[in-house]
Amino acid sequence: WNEVKNVKSIVPMIHVSWNVARTVKISDPDLFKMIKFCLLQSMKHCQVQRESLVRAGKKIAYQGRVKDEPAYYCNECDVEVFNILFVTSENGSRNTYLVHCEGCARRRSAGLQGVVVLEQYRTEELAQAYDAFTLAPASTSR
Repeated sequence: WNEVKNVKSIVPMIHVSWNVARTVKISDPDLFKMIKFCLLQSMKHCQVQRESLVRAGKKIAYQGRVKDEPAYYCNECDVEVFNILFVTSENGSRNTYLVHCEGCARRRSAGLQGVVVLEQYRTEELAQAYDAFTLAPASTSR
């Protein structure tokens, strides 16, 4: 809905889902399935995106996330940008960088000239977090 209406999501759901998967034990099967599905879809999207960029000869620089680093949104359309960031500098400035989604970055430059592509998580990191996220046993209260 947010993408269709071009409205920025207040909550970065992909980032939240990955953080929940890493830090919270979920015992509700429906919630677990929804989060697991979100993780899988985002991981697949990153993999397809990465393969396409590599096939096109675009260099991808690894720049891991730092503690308390915020989620990123596209500077053009406000969609949440997870893991693979398309970065430009504002007016050639070395101090002001703008993050874009792939679609908006390609609209600016189809071949991504002047765009630096950063990857914040290695595929193995995401796969390990995905595999480690398992349904916790339901707590029994007496």
